[in-house]
Amino acid sequence: MKTCKKDTLFQAEKSGNGVQPKGTYEDSKTAMAESLRLDLPPSPKHIEINNRLVAWEAYLGIGKVSSFPTMLHIGLNDVCNARCAFCMYDPERSTSNRVQVEDIKRAKWLKYVHTILPNAGLSDPLTHPEIAKILDAIHKNAPYIKMHLTTNASLLDNQLTSILAGYLSLIIVSLNAARKETYEFLIPPLKWEKTIGNLRDLQKVKAERQAHLPEIQAGYVLNKHNFEELPELPAVLASLDIRSARIIEMAVPGTIKSRALLTVDDVVPDDKQRVSSVFHEFRKECIKYNINLTQPMPKL
Repeated sequence: MKTCKKDTLFQAEKSGNGVQPKGTYEDSKTAMAESLRLDLPPSPKHIEINNRLVAWEAYLGIGKVSSFPTMLHIGLNDVCNARCAFCMYDPERSTSNRVQVEDIKRAKWLKYVHTILPNAGLSDPLTHPEIAKILDAIHKNAPYIKMHLTTNASLLDNQLTSILAGYLSLIIVSLNAARKETYEFLIPPLKWEKTIGNLRDLQKVKAERQAHLPEIQAGYVLNKHNFEELPELPAVLASLDIRSARIIEMAVPGTIKSRALLTVDDVVPDDKQRVSSVFHEFRKECIKYNINLTQPMPKL
């Protein structure tokens, strides 16, 4: 492992760890030390200083770093209110462990972090009993941070909507259906009308504030139960003013004690011609309704 020497520029030229960052390592480390000393209110400059130092530390292969994470992936709790038919979340395995509001309030260094993802494992962060206070604390400590949240959106009440509209960068909604009956079969005990209503309310508040954030992206775990209705999804998303989606092939879950899950018999049928036809129709509808796919379609 390389250590920091006076002739850092010469060392960097020989490291071969990608493109050399701008400036010098010493300048980047000094800028961070000065920033910590001054402890000024959060600004985009804090993120810029940290990003530059992280780039140099990675480039030089420095193990004992002076930077903060550029991206923070944190599980606020391990609870979910849905019992998705394709998800191995088991309430019997959940604990009472969760991040406390005071933990976030103490984390003044969050102002240096570029992106935070308050998700981990199979939980839904909106089930945290103090989620509104936690989001508010993150906002106060790091008003310029980008936050990406994955949720089923069933708990998006007025208070959370007010906090998230215009602040959250991206919300990925586990929709997984284009029809009410399919949704309620795949994601019990959640109700279609409630989730759709919550998303409409969020879009309404965004419009009232003339805010384009958060971007809303629909997640769709493809299986034999929602496969045929896939071409209907773009129209549903357009009605909610959602313009992006990700389609993921279902990974066959294992078994858990609390409930029966989908099995290998529930994957998309092995019919290449039918798959091609449905995917073709889906892509046509995406073009029609201006829906962007954030990743390639599954190769079935």
